[in-house]
Amino acid sequence: HYMFLVFIMLSRSGLYGFEVGEISLMQLGVDENVRGIVNSVETSLTSLASLLVFVGGIVFSDPKLFIYLVWGSVFFLTGGAILYGVWYFCKRVVRVGYEEI
Repeated sequence: HYMFLVFIMLSRSGLYGFEVGEISLMQLGVDENVRGIVNSVETSLTSLASLLVFVGGIVFSDPKLFIYLVWGSVFFLTGGAILYGVWYFCKRVVRVGYEEI
């Protein structure tokens, strides 16, 4: 009975760990004079993506249409992974502490 609750708790811990890492990267990787602008745009885009997920759930609310939500998730996750890979290999900077080398 409690197995589902345990897995939810485990998934949340991974999510929050990822979020702390993302916030750290945003603070270290963005110049101080534009950090507020970049963070506000990132927050706005995240809110827009959440809104699109909610609208997708409303539009495809019939269980027979659930496969479209699954394929949409696969598409956007794959796209995000590809974009991150391109960014990582094109713009990576090796850091030791807070100094670039």
